[in-house]
Amino acid sequence: MELTATQQRVLDDLMNFCHFEKRFSTATCSWVFKLTRAMMRKYKVKAPSRDLARMLETDLMRNGRKSSTVTKYLQALEYWHESLGSPGGPLKLQKPKKTQHRVEYLKESEVLSVLNACALGPSPERDLAIIMVLATTGLRNKELCNLDINDVDIEQRLLMVRDRGAGIKNYQEDTVVMTVECTQVLAEYLRVRPQSDSRALFLTTNQNTRLNNCRFTTSGLLGMVSRTGRRAGLKRKVWPHLFRHTVGTLMASKGINLALVQRQLRHKNINSTMIYITASEEILRQNLDQHFGYTKTTSQTV
Repeated sequence: MELTATQQRVLDDLMNFCHFEKRFSTATCSWVFKLTRAMMRKYKVKAPSRDLARMLETDLMRNGRKSSTVTKYLQALEYWHESLGSPGGPLKLQKPKKTQHRVEYLKESEVLSVLNACALGPSPERDLAIIMVLATTGLRNKELCNLDINDVDIEQRLLMVRDRGAGIKNYQEDTVVMTVECTQVLAEYLRVRPQSDSRALFLTTNQNTRLNNCRFTTSGLLGMVSRTGRRAGLKRKVWPHLFRHTVGTLMASKGINLALVQRQLRHKNINSTMIYITASEEILRQNLDQHFGYTKTTSQTV
């Protein structure tokens, strides 16, 4: 359903409100815009209200949407109401309680299976280097795709991570430390990397010459990792961000200091890192067995 001219003007005003008055980031403005447009199309309403909020939450919960998704819709509803000048007073909606979702991750044996399966792909050295970087540094999809050759420091075992997708205000640079194995694999890939005018560290090997030796895209990375997971014979789906969860969980399970886990994953908030501590019952079981318990004693009768 196409929006009316009036609805489109309301959306434009909402975007200006979020950008210039609320000073939201581009990403936040984007999801507020998309969710508000979706509500306009589905419910055919001219203005937000508490009745719309109740109807919206009921429909989302019935469709099995997470509480975090419901919260975002309700927040978008509040911003929409505020952009109209808050007619009838501020619209403060009660948000659902957040549900703690389980963090999925790969076991060590599964990671090794995926690494071994790289040899079966069309570009084994490149695929092995990509999976090894993901599985040891915890880089996000876009961060890995944005890596340049100059971002690699083999001697210091460092990778320079640049958040090129953000605006100038939020532009960030940071480094992650590579393991010895990751450094060796990456050095081997650099020796066989095709000659190209592209500065990108990881290049495509598409049969289409127009797309050959180009920088990896996030969708291309997703496809390569997924195919490698299937070659490894894993029953579950494998995607790039799953390795970030794996790095955090396995580092925590090995007893590595939480501050070091936060540093490697480059979390701004320690609460984000805490998720990986409680990710697996196996971690809790190991620590209980090693560090907690009561020794059964028998009292002697005199």
